[in-house]
Amino acid sequence: MNWKAFHFFNEGGLSKQDTLEMCVCLDYEQALESKRIVQLLPEINPSEKAWMVGGALKVRSRFTPVRATTYDRKMGDEWAFAPFTDFDEASSFPPVPAVCAAADWFPKHWLEGTLTERSRVLEQVKSLYPISRLPVFSFPMDRDEIELLVKSLAERETLHVIAIDRTLPKSALVEKFKAWVNRQGDIDGSNSRRGKINIPARLDDLACYRLCRIDYAARLYTMDTVGFSRSEAKMSYAKARAGKRLRELGYI
Repeated sequence: MNWKAFHFFNEGGLSKQDTLEMCVCLDYEQALESKRIVQLLPEINPSEKAWMVGGALKVRSRFTPVRATTYDRKMGDEWAFAPFTDFDEASSFPPVPAVCAAADWFPKHWLEGTLTERSRVLEQVKSLYPISRLPVFSFPMDRDEIELLVKSLAERETLHVIAIDRTLPKSALVEKFKAWVNRQGDIDGSNSRRGKINIPARLDDLACYRLCRIDYAARLYTMDTVGFSRSEAKMSYAKARAGKRLRELGYI
């Protein structure tokens, strides 16, 4: 078994100090568990993938729109590839992370891309992962944009429409926003750790999920070879957690 499929923090792998790449890698690797996504993306031409990534960047969603049309549309010198013929079919498809469409080595594992390739993709999609800033979107939004945003919400995220009076000084706007936050009864310090998503732990869960699906003897040999040590009890719990997340995404 390729160590890059599960030992994400091995030497030559991810750094736990790089939050952006860990988040991107998690989205990418989880999508590899979807047979439908793995089958679909390699069939889509580069122009259509660029359109998908552009659609995600437009609404700042980690997931891309998937085009549905009943006719061919000319794009420069290439014919666009529309995977589906109607909107309902497209909307029921599992969410496709934009990074998967941006990475031309998909469906190989994220770490199989060179450092240069990964850096190029990270630069392209970094605005979709607001690690240290508040995401803001223009209003109104169309149906596709709203659907993508709802799909990309984290466990404790909610969407709000806030009107900005641009005649006010910035300090007054900041005070108004602080007052609004203070009125939210379900936002307090006690929820900060409970609501925090531990990305390294989720990557570790996915690693255990994959390892638990191979033969026991092969699993032990693989783990020993690359120095990935976990007890059977931890492996079992991690597999269950990862499986639940994958089912919620519609990947398995």
